[in-house]
Amino acid sequence: MGDTDIALDSAGNVYVSAWYNGTVNIGQQTLIANTPSGSTLVSKWNNAGMPLWAVSTQGLSYVSKIAIDKNTGDGYLSGDFSKGIGFGPHYVNAPDGGFFLAKFSSNPTGIAEAFSQELSIYPNPAQTVLFLNLPEAKGIVHVQLTDMQGKTVLSRQITAAAEMKLELPELSKGMYILQAQTAKHVLRRKVVIE
Repeated sequence: MGDTDIALDSAGNVYVSAWYNGTVNIGQQTLIANTPSGSTLVSKWNNAGMPLWAVSTQGLSYVSKIAIDKNTGDGYLSGDFSKGIGFGPHYVNAPDGGFFLAKFSSNPTGIAEAFSQELSIYPNPAQTVLFLNLPEAKGIVHVQLTDMQGKTVLSRQITAAAEMKLELPELSKGMYILQAQTAKHVLRRKVVIE
């Protein structure tokens, strides 16, 4: 990570903005940069140092400053971007890039501090196919299956639906971790392969 800034709110919570490339794990959430050159993240940590939430921008951007209004708890980001920038459902397309000032609440809409959105999977144990149910997901769901040594054995992008079918490759019997990442959440479940 690089190009970071930090701000505190009146309750002692810490807000961190940072540029990153590749993958970053914050608590139970994994953020994946959506451009080869990297992305910007904003995260909130409680005064005990535990992560509460994290979000990533769409497009190549750099945050130069983060500030918190001590009266309202609202946050502000400023920085620059190349070609376009998105925050949640909002995207600005600007081929020549530019500067931005963005406002966010202390708990951005749609981001649960406890990452409580439910993911159900079946059958579990599984053999050749796994069904995922992620009711509130929209757009693309990035799915990864990782063995207990941390090696990714499956990586797919699935269009969100009421029920998503995941064909499994031939895998060794054992326990795996399934990770499903939407635009707003990263959820993990243990999967047993028979």
